[in-house]
Amino acid sequence: KKKASGVWEFVHAGQTHQVDLTGLGLRADVDEDFEPAPLLGIALLDRDSYPEVDAFTGMEPVDWADTPSCYGKNTHHFAHYLRALVAEVPAVRRAALSRIASETLHQGTIYVATARVIPFVMRLLDHPRASVGALLDYLEAVTSQAHAYREQALEWDEDSDDRVAVLDTLAALEQGFAHLAPLVDAPDPD
Repeated sequence: KKKASGVWEFVHAGQTHQVDLTGLGLRADVDEDFEPAPLLGIALLDRDSYPEVDAFTGMEPVDWADTPSCYGKNTHHFAHYLRALVAEVPAVRRAALSRIASETLHQGTIYVATARVIPFVMRLLDHPRASVGALLDYLEAVTSQAHAYREQALEWDEDSDDRVAVLDTLAALEQGFAHLAPLVDAPDPD
């Protein structure tokens, strides 16, 4: 099997993107099942920068690097990943949500990082480039997990990261629910 490496070009919305995968440490076998979009999305995610939008107001004071998460290795990039959720290229948006989800909703477990990310994700739902369906799926999964532990969390130590993760995630979801509810009932299948 050949490994994906070297310079790749792809076209999205009439714009050509050139990405050099050399030295990025990305692993993908080029075979009959190879899908380049996820690989190129990851490469562009780490390379490109993304504009400020109103949804990110209040993000700078969050100490992402010191935010408990699943692996504790990518949260320092969360401001970048959140901005990429409204990137021009859909593969980049998918890569950003995947990176966020791997640290905030790993195998059904939520973290303090989950609670801190939710308000920004919810604010992005109005953005014209947001992948609303994917963001709603993520929010639904987070809601299900947090809700399942609500009663137990009330009994956990007040300083426990697990308690903060569950209760603060639910609080963030409740605060944004009025904004979220119309999207869930929207007739548009996307």
